[in-house]
Amino acid sequence: MKTINVLPVEELEIKFKDGKTYKASFNMLAVGYMQQALLSKNVEEISVLEFGAVVLYGTIKANDAGFTLDEARALALAMRPADLNDIIQEYMDSMGADNELAEEARKKVIAQMLTKMAQLR
Repeated sequence: MKTINVLPVEELEIKFKDGKTYKASFNMLAVGYMQQALLSKNVEEISVLEFGAVVLYGTIKANDAGFTLDEARALALAMRPADLNDIIQEYMDSMGADNELAEEARKKVIAQMLTKMAQLR
């Protein structure tokens, strides 16, 4: 007989300076919400910023049924790239992604955030 040792669901508290907090859970409900959000997109062309927003959307919506993808996009743009990177890293770790894939995602987040900021000027 095979034994699978399971770990508890990872949870994060995302806290902003204004005191607003969000609870993000890395569970199967969150995965389902992320899959729904990605179904209408060409995943090959999705930006890392949008991927970060989808991660925020799924993990927060798992605790707050009224949370929207537009709210997640606004949050992704309102936080430091390093913080969004950390959240994506937590998601990748919970999914068992290898370090090389996670490092590639981090680099893309930084590059795309810098590009986005330059376009806003």
